This record gives sequence, C-alpha cells and structure tokens, in this order.
Amino acid sequence: MAVFRPVSLIGVPTDVGAGHRGARLGPEALRIAGLPEALAARGVDVRDVGNLDGPRNPWTGPVQGYRHLQEVVAWNHALMEASYAELRDGRMPIMLGGDHCLGVGSITA
Repeated sequence: MAVFRPVSLIGVPTDVGAGHRGARLGPEALRIAGLPEALAARGVDVRDVGNLDGPRNPWTGPVQGYRHLQEVVAWNHALMEASYAELRDGRMPIMLGGDHCLGVGSITA
C-alpha cells in the first residue's frame, strides 16, 4: 500500500486576475464534488484549512497591462503565508482555486 504525505487543502476564492467571473467559486465546487473525501478514501491524511480571505475584485480595466495588481499581490502574499505554514508543519499544501494569477504565491512558499 502506498504511503502519502499528509495534505492541507487551502481555498483561495478569487477571480481577481481573471477576465471573467466564476473562478472564485472553484474551492467550494471542488469540496462539493468530494475532493477531500476522495483523497481520504485513498489513505491520504487530509486537513481542510478553509478559505483565505482577501480583497474583493474591483472589476476595473487593466492599468499599464496589469489587471488589479494590488489585489493580486495581496492574494498571493496570503497564499504564500498559508502554504508556508503548512509546509513547516510537514504537510503538502493543495491550493483550491481559482485564478491562474495565484501561481506565484504557491510557488514562493
């Protein structure tokens, strides 16, 4: 039987970097679809740490090519801190998102 590293699910409900609404619904959709239970059924120790909170999407146009840069930075910082906390605890963080603009926050942790 395979032994899996314990994981922590981190919801990041934002669509702040997207051009269309809806990505912020991703974390709850994955939970409703049974992701935590599917992982646990395979012998994975799963801890769901809930959703991060961050700035709302102002839905304004890009400025110098950047869409909502301050909000994107805030979300990535929150995700980096949350992911790093789980890594320090010996757990593999799994980001439930969302928005592709969040990659920097998870990678930097």
